[in-house]
Amino acid sequence: LEHQISHAMDLENVNSAQYKALVWIVRDDERQLDVIDTSSTMEGDAELNDVDMDRDGDFDEQDAQQQLFHRYALTVLWFQTSHPDVVADTKKNQLGLTVGDGTAESNRYDGTDNSYSDNNGIVSSNDIQWKQSTNWLSSKGLCLWHGVTCHPHEEYGVKFDGDYHVAILNLTENNLHGILPREVWVSLTKVKALDLSGNELEGTIGREVGELADLEDL
Repeated sequence: LEHQISHAMDLENVNSAQYKALVWIVRDDERQLDVIDTSSTMEGDAELNDVDMDRDGDFDEQDAQQQLFHRYALTVLWFQTSHPDVVADTKKNQLGLTVGDGTAESNRYDGTDNSYSDNNGIVSSNDIQWKQSTNWLSSKGLCLWHGVTCHPHEEYGVKFDGDYHVAILNLTENNLHGILPREVWVSLTKVKALDLSGNELEGTIGREVGELADLEDL
């Protein structure tokens, strides 16, 4: 909230991609990234690993924050485009579906037959699974997640098992559904190329894209 990555209302909604991503980052992510308070961290603390250091051996707090924000934003993208509840809500909101009393119809994942329903019929959760999702939401660093290319790290190069600034996000023809969350535009501040063509995405591109000074290919 302090860094305005996500809106409070999204984080408080247990059915939102943002809430689900936050729970995964805090509870289930084996990497357990955090923004370290350098004022209270002693030199040589195990929390300060090589990826958190700059070339002079000093802790780079801004990089540590960005690693966490990037991992969170990509996790939001995952839930936003592949989770049955979230995709169903997106579809409902895009179409403005209502029932007889004028209230929005509930399109909820029933948890029993891997499907959700809307006014257009039944859609299996298998139909909205990504075609390729290697290492996504795993203990691997985001630089090894399918479709993600990080900026070269001074020590480890382009491909290393860590979390660093995303340079390219290429998920073309990967069966993504729903909308592209604002967290992608807000968090991936150094992205140079973003290719999500050939998917089933809806909605509009947020105005935050104008803040991505390094973006060359969209």
